[in-house]
Amino acid sequence: MADTGTYAADGETGFSVPERLWARPSVEVARLTAGRTDAPALGLIPAEASADLLFRLVPDQRADRVAEQLHAWLDEHRRPGFTYALEVSSTISDPYRTPPGHPALAVLARAVSHAYGAPARYIGNGGAAPAAQLARACTAPVLFFGTGLPGDRWHGPEERAEIRALDLGVRTLTRFLEQLASAPGPPPKR
Repeated sequence: MADTGTYAADGETGFSVPERLWARPSVEVARLTAGRTDAPALGLIPAEASADLLFRLVPDQRADRVAEQLHAWLDEHRRPGFTYALEVSSTISDPYRTPPGHPALAVLARAVSHAYGAPARYIGNGGAAPAAQLARACTAPVLFFGTGLPGDRWHGPEERAEIRALDLGVRTLTRFLEQLASAPGPPPKR
């Protein structure tokens, strides 16, 4: 929490912080605007407001279905006399989880361990990468490994990348590709 400037780890009851970060669906209000933003605040109720929402989907959810559910929720909770317009981004992507028993994961774990000089650890990751669509199109798993650090401020105005972390990423990827050629294939499908 100190690394992120967070003061509390509130969230869905009954789930740990890692579970809430990596395995549970969530919605976040990324931006909320109402009234005139180019003038001093006035004691008026704004006629319009807008919000940008970010959804983290988990396996067994589909982006198009979540959009339908959001439309239905808004219709059900809309008060008389109010209207809304909902625009769903064209870049939505379905959730993806690399198959945990895939042999390439073991090769990647060994490559990470070799490059970093410490055992690799598996974590979940939220994001909007179209990994599910890519895996379906290629009929192959998509693997991820991180080269970023918590202090890199990803997607922020002061985003950065530490050269040492990028170098370790290159070493990991090089080792992974060298070792992948001799790795056993995936188990046959039944």
